[in-house]
Amino acid sequence: MIDNLQTRLIAGKEHMMGECTEDTYCEAVRRIDKDFLFVAPTEDVDSAMAILGNLYGEKKVACARLQVTGEKLYDAESAPEKLISILTQRNVFDTRLYNHVVQEWGLFKDRYVTELLAGNEEEGSYFTLPPEVLNTKQWKRACK
Repeated sequence: MIDNLQTRLIAGKEHMMGECTEDTYCEAVRRIDKDFLFVAPTEDVDSAMAILGNLYGEKKVACARLQVTGEKLYDAESAPEKLISILTQRNVFDTRLYNHVVQEWGLFKDRYVTELLAGNEEEGSYFTLPPEVLNTKQWKRACK
């Protein structure tokens, strides 16, 4: 089991071996800024899919989630404290990167996304994004 897998994957293959460091984290943030149109936390996948659908002219977007492991060893809401502590310490950069993405996703939506109510309430709402963002991606983020 590798530590900080998300941070390493985004930082690039040269960061998959050896210690995951502050430099690895900064490279992941740099690559998000340079190579991704936007990033969104997993819990907001529906909004991200609506944005992508809008960008590419799709009127209806469906997504499915696949749970690889059908059985859980424990209830995620009441995981053993010792396990939480071990995973948190082992994946400190992934936790930081997740918090960074949550913050940036909020800023991104505030700046670029308009939520529109759908014509009928059963359809819920959808998100739009101006097409020029594909070319401009104007704002800058810095790794501290």
